[in-house]
Amino acid sequence: MSNYTTKITPGNVEIEVDVEFNYSPFVAGRPYLSNGDIGYQDEPSEVEIIKVWHGKIDITDYLADGWFSLLEEEILGENYE
Repeated sequence: MSNYTTKITPGNVEIEVDVEFNYSPFVAGRPYLSNGDIGYQDEPSEVEIIKVWHGKIDITDYLADGWFSLLEEEILGENYE
């Protein structure tokens, strides 16, 4: 599990949050295996958000789904891609 700190603006107030997440790196596919069998497709890198904290308060259940997508994109862009 990894951690990432950023600021979000739910409503009209900017707050700092700590995001706990799991990361799966990009895995390149192969069109064919060495024995000639059909290979497998690329697996893109992924972020799975586990918890979002504001200070010591777990705010995960209070965030709209759109925030999770934005945080996942930000984490991928900042740390891994």
